[in-house]
Formats: sequence, structure tokens, C-alpha cells
Amino acid sequence: MTCPVCSSSGIELIDVSHPFFRHLDFATVRKSGRIGRCGTCMVLFNNVSDDTVAEIGQMFTGSAYASSDVGAHTLTADGYERPVTRSFLQAELVCSLLDGEDLSILDIGCFNGALLVEFDRRLKSVDLHGFDVNDHLRATFPVKDNFRFWSSNIESIDGQFDVICMSHSIMYVQNIHRLMTQIRRLMKPDSVL
Repeated sequence: MTCPVCSSSGIELIDVSHPFFRHLDFATVRKSGRIGRCGTCMVLFNNVSDDTVAEIGQMFTGSAYASSDVGAHTLTADGYERPVTRSFLQAELVCSLLDGEDLSILDIGCFNGALLVEFDRRLKSVDLHGFDVNDHLRATFPVKDNFRFWSSNIESIDGQFDVICMSHSIMYVQNIHRLMTQIRRLMKPDSVL
């Protein structure tokens, strides 16, 4: 076994006595399990079979996932009178760190584009791109001149971006090295990940 980030073979396996759940509906998929921890880069990762990896991939590319409401959860947060979505809070945080206009933003694992919609509400003259492995999400992605949906293969994305987000998606990427190679290609010299 090697680390999915740095390819080191110095992996420690850790037994976890807590349930593992499915992101789609928060159903328990295993009552316990094992995770790996790399002794070189310290990344934690699931230690699952190839069949489980394939099952997870099928779930995230299916129509049931695309029509689910996994991004609609709300929470109460200090400073806000009403419950807000995670996309709302994420956009608040990210936008507080950005300086400038005419930005291009790519959200990898964009689901239905909710985070990009929040960026559009806060930023002037912004070019918004969403990528998701699930092409069914194209039907729910915002239709607006400054929005563009990319699907299936990250290598197909053209251009470079000022900001690249990966909200609630990196934990499902099987080949981190390949992903980071593509992210490097997609980043402008002074961009933010």
C-alpha cells in the first residue's frame, strides 16, 4: 500500500471504531473500519477495497445523486439571524480574502453550482466555472452568461483561474497526484487554491 498523495510506502493502518457513512444520504455503510496514515506527509485516507472505490464512483456519477439535496443543509452561525447554507458561509469566508474584480473561479466538485451562485452575489465581473464528475448536474447548474459547467474529465477544462475551490470533494478523489497536476495547469501564477 502506498500513500495516495506522496506515494510513500510508510503507511500506518489505524482501526476506527466509529461508523462510516455515505455522503448521499448519511446512511451508515460500515460500523467500523480502517484508515491509513502516511508517515511522510501525514495524510489520512480510507483503506477500502477496489470494489468499494468503484461503488463510491458509481454513486457520485448517478442520477440519484444529482437529484438529491445534499448541498441544501442549513446551520445556525454566530452573526446571522437565520440559518444559512454551507455555500453561503464558504463564500463569505473566501470573498473576505479576495481583492479585486474580474476574477475567474473554478469550483471542482461543484454539485449544482450553489457556491458559485454565492460568489456571483458578492463579486463584480466574475467568471464562474463548475466541474463535477456527474454530468446529470448540468440540468441544475445555473444558466447565466458568466457560468460554465464542465463534466466527466478534468483534463477537458480550458483556461486558468484566479481561485480554485474544492468544497466537500477532495476526500473522494482517488488519484490526488493526477488531480494536483491538473490543478497546477489550471492555476494562474498568483492564484489561490
